[in-house]
Amino acid sequence: MTKKHFKAFADLVKEVTSAGGDRRTIGLFARELCDVLATFNPRFDRNRFLAAAGIELGGAYLPAKS
Repeated sequence: MTKKHFKAFADLVKEVTSAGGDRRTIGLFARELCDVLATFNPRFDRNRFLAAAGIELGGAYLPAKS
């Protein structure tokens, strides 16, 4: 996957959030999506992705599930 693919996902999450979607549910979805996207790129930056998606989680991204 390329940077433009990751950006497209972030834009989609941001669009759903700005359309009035439930922020908690979208945040949980975004976290799960980060876990999946990280499998495609070991240097995937979760915080950068979430910022681009307009997701705020108290300043720091919650770590990936073990």
